[in-house]
Amino acid sequence: MAVRHVVVTNEEEGRKSDGDEMDTGQGKARLGMPAVGTLIARQPFSLDALLLLLLVLPHRWWNPVSTALIILGVGIYLVLDTLYPLGTGPNSTPSNTTKRLTFALRLFIVILIIGIAAIVPSAYNIILRLTADPSSEAYSIAYSKTHDGAIQTEEAIGMILAGQNPYVEDYENTLVANYVLPSVPVNPAIYHNAYLPFTFIFSIPFYVVLQEVMGWYDQRVVYLLTFTFLILLLPKLTRSQNGKLALLIAIGLNSSLVGSLAMGMNDSFVLFWLVLTVYLLQEGHSSASMVCMALACCTKHSAWLFLPFYFLYRVRGPLSLTKLKSAALDAWPFFVTLAVVVLPFFLWNPPAFIDDTYSYLVGTSAASYPIAGSGFGSVLLALGLIKSNTEYFPFWIPQLMFAVPVLICVLKKQLAENNLQQCWLGYGLSLFAVGFFSRFFQGNYFGFIVAILALAYFAEPGQPVPRARSAADPQISTE
Repeated sequence: MAVRHVVVTNEEEGRKSDGDEMDTGQGKARLGMPAVGTLIARQPFSLDALLLLLLVLPHRWWNPVSTALIILGVGIYLVLDTLYPLGTGPNSTPSNTTKRLTFALRLFIVILIIGIAAIVPSAYNIILRLTADPSSEAYSIAYSKTHDGAIQTEEAIGMILAGQNPYVEDYENTLVANYVLPSVPVNPAIYHNAYLPFTFIFSIPFYVVLQEVMGWYDQRVVYLLTFTFLILLLPKLTRSQNGKLALLIAIGLNSSLVGSLAMGMNDSFVLFWLVLTVYLLQEGHSSASMVCMALACCTKHSAWLFLPFYFLYRVRGPLSLTKLKSAALDAWPFFVTLAVVVLPFFLWNPPAFIDDTYSYLVGTSAASYPIAGSGFGSVLLALGLIKSNTEYFPFWIPQLMFAVPVLICVLKKQLAENNLQQCWLGYGLSLFAVGFFSRFFQGNYFGFIVAILALAYFAEPGQPVPRARSAADPQISTE
């Protein structure tokens, strides 16, 4: 995104005094006030370099050596950006060979910093958990750095392999019982597993192999693997060299996303499947894209909101009943995959599945997840409008009032400009509206939304969708 290389020529600027005017073709502009394009041209470094400077700050906590490596990498990156800028402007590097080498060096630096910021802390937390003596303080520290959702996922995999239903069994006699939520007397995760089944299914081979070969298993191994593939996929979503770097930085150094990865949360896992869905769609692998879309929906509830935008993009041109029917028939890989993954667990015990994956989250279960986080529910709780964080409140009402209008507006926007950027944008804004007005809105949810909006900003629009021809459009003869 080498926008800083845009040059606005003003041959008279040096001759005219402040207060003089010139015709820019879009009205009068005072020469004493530099044009916007001139201001952009004067920026000392690129957008990706600015993002690196801002987003690297929270990742200087590790140790003096890693911090020194990060700072050195940022310094070299800024030198390269200043001396050998990318892009196509007049100030950019003229030699294609030099440009390729400069891009490769900057890419290496970004990946190295992401590795230090994201992968090293996660690996450290895994090693700490495996090596800590159960009687030591390090053991408590290790589990304080491990999310109870990761522990519950490991336990659920073990239950499945033992022929037990993870949505029926309680977790009282597992490590999940060691986790305490300070806001409630008993952690309700002991009685509920809110995660959708694909995380368990996908992780089973890794669980079996690592237990057999290494004698241990940590769910973060799977999340680190998919995070690595996510980082490899991101540059393929945009053609611009600056855009590739900026997108990597915006997501790979997203402190909330990276922090949740180190704890063992599954945000990066579902993001990988969504990005893979879009990448396969861009590459023309329609059926494989729909399979991945279904797998994302079988992983986490938040992926479901991407569906209207994803399928609207697939309906090329103006909407019609015929096209909608055809799109529904073409979506058979999505429905088949969804059924294969979810139906066995649903049919195993429908009431238990619904109670764990729905009632527990909306507050209608006997032991529901408490109102928590930084959303609308916490505001109502702080104002005393809700007496207890375990109390039921119909959050579907504010969601109808606020989230549904947002959803309608962004879908209309995508209808007018149907491309992949609008898919990501609509999804991110809708997810924010639904999430904020839900029972709980945790910090890592907001970090996930920021990652989605970064994709909307930097990713390629994709293949343009032809709009309906109006009577006022000029007719082009092919004769």
